[in-house]
Amino acid sequence: MLSTTQRDRRLAWIDLRRGVEAWNIWHILAMQELRQRYRRSVLGPLWISVSLAVQVAVMGFLVGVLFKQEHTKYLPYATLGIILWNFISTSLMEGANCFVGASTYLLQCKRPLFAFVIHVLWRNLVYLAHTAVIFVIVALIFTVPLAPATLLVLPGLVLLIVNMAWMLLFIGVIAARFRDVHMMLSSSMTVLFWVTPIVFYPEMLGQFRWITDFNPLAHLLEIVRAPLLGQVPAAEPWLFTIGMAVIGWIATFQLFSRFRARIPYWL
Repeated sequence: MLSTTQRDRRLAWIDLRRGVEAWNIWHILAMQELRQRYRRSVLGPLWISVSLAVQVAVMGFLVGVLFKQEHTKYLPYATLGIILWNFISTSLMEGANCFVGASTYLLQCKRPLFAFVIHVLWRNLVYLAHTAVIFVIVALIFTVPLAPATLLVLPGLVLLIVNMAWMLLFIGVIAARFRDVHMMLSSSMTVLFWVTPIVFYPEMLGQFRWITDFNPLAHLLEIVRAPLLGQVPAAEPWLFTIGMAVIGWIATFQLFSRFRARIPYWL
């Protein structure tokens, strides 16, 4: 006989596995929402790239002038920072509603809860792919070099996705119980934007460099942005993000296994 804790953990693991396998839920829902969002639009999903291009051009140029940065190096750096930040921040805010927003599906019949976490993550990965076109254009204009270090973007993206998955699941469970989480998260994003090296270099903080050194989002940005700029990230961001993935998934799995069965009742 399994104890209650062991049974909950076993069911939670089954939910995670079935959620990954349920591509017919998370992929089809993401594509359907993308089509509905840009239905009858002339440019369609290209509006994602156009709006980001305007944001990068205005913010990158103005901040670069204020900080007196050389645009050939600064604009590719800031472009990647804004692109990745939009992916991270949007995923986190939408992750707070991953179960609440899917209540119609979850209350109709039994489905793996984790599928709706992947749904949010996959939808924003599609948006990230659209906006990545802007960096390609900027990289061509400012001749960002391709180097062997560029290949490190692949493990960097894997680590980013693995960390985002547990964050969305963790936030989703908490937000299903406490609806104020979404508003709190939305309010904190502005503060997080300015303490994360998105449009500034960490060295600019001087003696306050520790703000970025202990910022998990800064390390997630670094392991993806540095390789795309032809640089090898330092060992610290890799170790930090790997440790964050391990600890984060252990804590999130415990939370999910403990409260998974209650989530439909909270909806």
